[in-house]
Amino acid sequence: MTGTARDALSGYREAQDYADSAGLVPERTINACHLVGDILGGSGSDVRNLGTCWRGVNTFVRTTGSLGRNNMRVMEEKVKEAAETGQSVSYRVVPQYRTDTSKVPYRFVLTARGYYSSGAAGLRDNMTVYNTYGPSGVNLGDVVK
Repeated sequence: MTGTARDALSGYREAQDYADSAGLVPERTINACHLVGDILGGSGSDVRNLGTCWRGVNTFVRTTGSLGRNNMRVMEEKVKEAAETGQSVSYRVVPQYRTDTSKVPYRFVLTARGYYSSGAAGLRDNMTVYNTYGPSGVNLGDVVK
């Protein structure tokens, strides 16, 4: 992802500042989450496809901020696998904000529906991923105003 996209992303710099003030390494704990993941062809340079998040919300982490298997990457892998098995997949990710003036989502709601060419139903999955940091439970959407 280009530095420009991150610079333009709502709440990204504030989230890095928050992580730094909490004694965390911003480069390892703050991400620009793709709404449509890069493994699905989603853009990392278009801010309309990005939301500021903790790394553990986005993918598996290299730090203690891991939330285990409840992250956006899990659903992206399911969608990719369904498409690779011949399903037509409708995939939607909706960032949700606490208020109209919030800069960072407090959660992401993911929905995937797959269909085989015969019309038979395939992938059916829903997931809500809260924008929280594993060890502390701090929601980035609540601390970045």
